[in-house]
Amino acid sequence: MNVGQAVFAQIKEYGGEYALFLEILGRLRKNVLERGRTPAENKKIFEAVGNSEALDLVRGEKWDDARQVIVALSGENIDFGDLQMSSTLTPDANRTSER
Repeated sequence: MNVGQAVFAQIKEYGGEYALFLEILGRLRKNVLERGRTPAENKKIFEAVGNSEALDLVRGEKWDDARQVIVALSGENIDFGDLQMSSTLTPDANRTSER
């Protein structure tokens, strides 16, 4: 299972922060693939970001810190502007378990 699939599998269980992180990974993927690196280089970047603290920073709404981690690992600056203003991280009425 690749990083994107692993994150997607968690959306149903945990909700908003995973959906938001998946959106960020999608934007990152677009930028990384446009650079024309080898598939092995791309995989290394995606795994590094997926295994980093970026998700926890997104969960904590620490946008600048999350962006810095992603830039440090990928060399790509992802625009979070419209994402951080969304209501994606508001509590889900369907969520029954606490973390």
